Amino acid sequence: MADLPDDPRLRELTEAFERGVSRFVRDHAAKLEASAPELAQAVRELRARIDPDPLALKLILASVALLVFLTAWAYHAH
Repeated sequence: MADLPDDPRLRELTEAFERGVSRFVRDHAAKLEASAPELAQAVRELRARIDPDPLALKLILASVALLVFLTAWAYHAH
């Protein structure tokens, strides 16, 4: 993450991200973005790295919908 600005507050978030402490990043990213507009882009980028992939969420929802449909169809077919 060498492309991020060198700031102690951002470094703390980056270290938490690298350790896998997503809760800390989520909790503190919004506060840092609001208090330091010059770091807003870097904070948004870091935050986006821990957000779930939108395509994966859609596929999971489609799978659940298919499961519900097939289950209902199986019960009504007999």
